[in-house]
Amino acid sequence: MRRQLYATTYAVFQPQRTDDLRPGAAAFIGQAGEFMEGWEIESGPYAGQRAMLVPMSWALRLAPMSWVPECDLVEVAR
Repeated sequence: MRRQLYATTYAVFQPQRTDDLRPGAAAFIGQAGEFMEGWEIESGPYAGQRAMLVPMSWALRLAPMSWVPECDLVEVAR
């Protein structure tokens, strides 16, 4: 079953690759946060996955509307 659009997921950021990270994003590897489901990625290496918006506290240090592909998240219980 598909989650509703804009659902949130509590997860740990564990990127599968690091060669395409935004500057400053490496500091968040291994950290957990509340990610909000965004749009479907249409092209590139993450095509077909959901773009997950980073937690607001992270976005303030990275850039507005920063996102990660859902494959880079490991869902955890709170």
